[in-house]
This record gives sequence, structure tokens and C-alpha cells, in this order.
Amino acid sequence: MARASGVFIVAVAALAGCTEWVAPRPGLTEQDQALLSSMVLRGMPVDPRNEYLDDAAVAEFGQQLFFDRGLSRVVLPDAGPMDGGLTDGGIDPLDAGYVLTDTGYPLATQGVACVHCHVPAAGFSDDRTARNVSLGLRWTARNSPTVLNVAFYEWWGWDGRADTLWGQSVHAYDSPATMGGDPLRLARALAARYSDRYRALFGELLPDLDDARFEPPRAPDAEAELRRIYDRSMKAWAAYMSRLNSFDSPFDRFAQGDDHALGEGARRGLTLFFGKAGCVQCHRGPMFTDNQFHSVGLGQTGLNVPSVDKGRSSGLDLLKKLPTAFRRVADVPAPTESDVGRFRTKSLRNVSLTGPYMHAGQLETLKDVVWFYNRGGDRDGLGTPSVFMEPLGLTESEQSDLVLFLESLTGQPPDARWSCDNSRETVEGMERRFGAPCAVIP
Repeated sequence: MARASGVFIVAVAALAGCTEWVAPRPGLTEQDQALLSSMVLRGMPVDPRNEYLDDAAVAEFGQQLFFDRGLSRVVLPDAGPMDGGLTDGGIDPLDAGYVLTDTGYPLATQGVACVHCHVPAAGFSDDRTARNVSLGLRWTARNSPTVLNVAFYEWWGWDGRADTLWGQSVHAYDSPATMGGDPLRLARALAARYSDRYRALFGELLPDLDDARFEPPRAPDAEAELRRIYDRSMKAWAAYMSRLNSFDSPFDRFAQGDDHALGEGARRGLTLFFGKAGCVQCHRGPMFTDNQFHSVGLGQTGLNVPSVDKGRSSGLDLLKKLPTAFRRVADVPAPTESDVGRFRTKSLRNVSLTGPYMHAGQLETLKDVVWFYNRGGDRDGLGTPSVFMEPLGLTESEQSDLVLFLESLTGQPPDARWSCDNSRETVEGMERRFGAPCAVIP
């Protein structure tokens, strides 16, 4: 991070934009106060391409899908427990001719839900800190970030593999490492588990989806209808996640005029964040991110972390493979050498809840993260580290104050109605880890 003179960085003062004016407090100039006001998170996410975004009933359907592990590929129990570290994806009984039980689950199998890597009690992030990267049907390459405030992003995935939230849902569902899904699998699961609910929201499902042989439906327009089912389901997931918003952090209250919202240490940390430490160079705006991609030189270390990760370079390849219906950008540029090793600037909202940190969970605590940047980062990763990466010269006390400020970015949790499990069936053991079920919608 580059150091900056003065209390705050003048170069980013233009971010103030059209925000409500708040009189400056002692120690802050009017320009400083305008910058703080511009970083308050408020309002609701907007996505004009998701026609279901404002439909609460569709969002509740997306909530059901989020908690339901009956939508993914599955692994046989005798292949080893899922938390035991399957690395090959296990066995897929659906491809072996298994039939669905009356609960919608294949016989003697277990699947993976979104909630396995986005746990409500852990700020909707992956709380399995000892494992660094996340575990779906197999070990993934990255640590799962929080989905709190996720709809406010401009890019999704650590590498920007999606430019819509529902496009990122496609990646998460399709990946053989996470849920291993596909359009036909999802349509069959919906027919088995949510047929009435789906019809009430969107209309009739395809016939023949209950075929025990798991062959494609034989209707003339089956392929096109499968794509429509997939599109609606991904947008339902996005409509649900767009309600997982966390506002009113101590920082937000302070920025809006509450002098008592931050303690003395956090206020000193705020001054460091905008000044000596220069964090605001990359972590700016209401989401505390520039929505860009940078290398900090961090190497691939830790349990189950792959030896190579090309970052943004691989993200552009995946974005190009995403069907155009699921992305904003029509022409995806080819990756260049400069894209190798760069990762998306993570939002710092609710960062105190979401350890471990960095793209592969290489750093366990916020104290570790501040120490890492204070020493100027590393040079062990791929690519060329950002020009902002240089030693900061923070004292131990200043590093502690900066951690206090980062902790002040934790907002209020989403409405409880969006944090409970309303899937068709709460599996024994899931309630214990992921929270109590809420009223199930028929």
C-alpha cells in the first residue's frame, strides 16, 4: 500500500459525490467528512437484468435452494465422509441409475448445499478455518468469501469469473468441486422437491423429469425449457442473496455524525486507514473495494491449497465460457501476462466475521493481515505485485488500532427471516451447524 500525506487521501475525495452533507467533527475537515459520508452503505442492490430481484416470493424460493443439499451431485457414504477430505469428487449414484426417494434424495447419498460454504453464523462465509480452502464435493482452489452484501459487487469470484451475481451462481452450482450440477440435474431435483412451488412462481415444469433412468426429457422444446428453468433458478438464488445485506456498522454511524460510534482506538485506526497505511487506495467506496484486481505477492501456502493459482487470468477464461445470457459483457478480453496472479479487492465489510483471509485463507486473523501489509506483502506469488505494496512502517500500537477500525466495519445482520433454513427438509445435523429451520414454504 502506498503511504499518503495529510489525514485523508485527497485523490479519492471525489468519491464524495452526491451524498447528504454532514457537518465536519473536530479533527476532520469538510472534505474529510464528505469522503466518509460517501462510504456509508445504504440503499438496495440493483440488477436490471434480473427481473425477479424485487420479488420476495422468488427470493424465498432461492432461499430454499440455498439451504437444500438435494440439488447437487452426491457421494456415497462408504466413499468416506464429506468432511474427511474427498479429493476426487466421490461417486455419483445418479449416473449409476439410482432413483430418487420420496424425500427427493438419492438412496444412501449425501449432497452439498450453498450453506456448507456460506454459514449464517460465520457471516455467511466458510468457518472451517483449519482447512484454508473450502470443501464442497472436493477441495476447491479458494477460500469462500462472505455473501453478505454480495449483490453490491461489480465482479464476483476471487478472479472475476462472473459479472452478474446469478452468473456466479452458475459457476458455484456447475463446478465439480462445489455442487457438480447441470441444468438437467437441477430440473429433476426441482420436479422431485419443489414442483408445486415452481409452478406457482413460474408455470409448468417439463414432463418426464421423474424418469428414473435420468435420460433427457423428450418434449420437443426440452432443451430450451431446461435453459429457462436454469435461468430462473440462478436468478432466484441471486434474488435471495440480494437480501443478505448488512448495514449500520459503527463506521456508518460515525460517518453520519455519531461521535460516540467509534472508540478512540478505532478513530486512530480510521486516520491510519485513510492516511499513513493508505488502505483506502484499494479499499474505498461504500463496499470498501475498488472493484479491481491486484497482486499482493502472496504465495500458495496452507492445507489443501493448490500450488498454482493464476487468479484474474483464469477468471477471464471462465467468464468467456459463461453463456452470454448470464453475463453483462458480450466480448470478454483475452487474459494477458499482467492478469496472472491478480485477485479481486475483497470488500472489508464485516471482515471481522469472515476469517481466514486472502484468496486461499493463507492468513488466519486480522492481526496477521495487517502485519502482512505492514511488511509490504510478499513476492512469492505469481505475477507482479501492485505498486501499492511497500512497507508501511506502522508501530505495534498502530497495527492494533487499524484492527480496531476494521472491526468497526461489522454491520447489523440481515433480517432473521433470511438467515434460517426454509428448504423442503432440514437434514439431521444441518440444523445443529447452520441454524434452526424457519417455516417451510409448501
